[in-house]
Amino acid sequence: MTAHGAPRALRPAALAVACLIAIQIAALWWMGRVWICECGTIKLWHGVVQSSENSQHIADWYTPSHILHGILFYGLLHLILPRAPIGVRLAIAMGMEVSWEIIENTDLIINRYRAGTISLDYFGDSILNSVSDSLMALLGFLLASRVPVWTSVLIIIVAEVGTAYAIRDNLTLNIIMLLHPFDAIRAWQAALQPSARGAGAHTMPLRRHARLMLPKIRSQHRAAPAPRARRERGGAARRGPRTERIRRRASPCL
Repeated sequence: MTAHGAPRALRPAALAVACLIAIQIAALWWMGRVWICECGTIKLWHGVVQSSENSQHIADWYTPSHILHGILFYGLLHLILPRAPIGVRLAIAMGMEVSWEIIENTDLIINRYRAGTISLDYFGDSILNSVSDSLMALLGFLLASRVPVWTSVLIIIVAEVGTAYAIRDNLTLNIIMLLHPFDAIRAWQAALQPSARGAGAHTMPLRRHARLMLPKIRSQHRAAPAPRARRERGGAARRGPRTERIRRRASPCL
């Protein structure tokens, strides 16, 4: 196939992917999922796992697992359908990814996540995050189709080990805890303090606290009486009413 023929062969697959993404958006909207994070902001990266903003922005610590979805789908379909065109396998892979994104946001799976995993603050993905996850799977599929097998294996190992080290969770643990939760794994995951679950988890609250406290400190500083006035009031309080009456009788001007 020529260089010009490859993009032409992928055009039907691109149209199929666009239709699948549209179906995904419509299904999630019908299910009541929010478009973006209810905080009202859109972040490129949100690294705090134990947070109501997790799975609400464009990327987070679970984004690598969706890239692995695409890599694994490519490998599976390469084994099952080795003679199928790449565009057909791409459409099938995205169909599986979109189907999972819709199923993942049902009440059944959400409650399962909350009951069996450490995702206590998980209430479903935003539509933005879910679509981003599907596009990450698309990226993983295309990446696996272009690089050697050993590179795909290396990406899987690095992603799994890296996320396990950072947040004590990854695609493998997620599947295990979703199918059959183990108390030992849950205890190991819960041992990691929330402030350490993701980069910036312990710094953002401090910056936010500083922004909130600074106006209060300034207002208190402006409202504080001058040192001289404080001394005068303190002197009058120490003199008392008897001393004040004596002073008034002694001074003809008062």
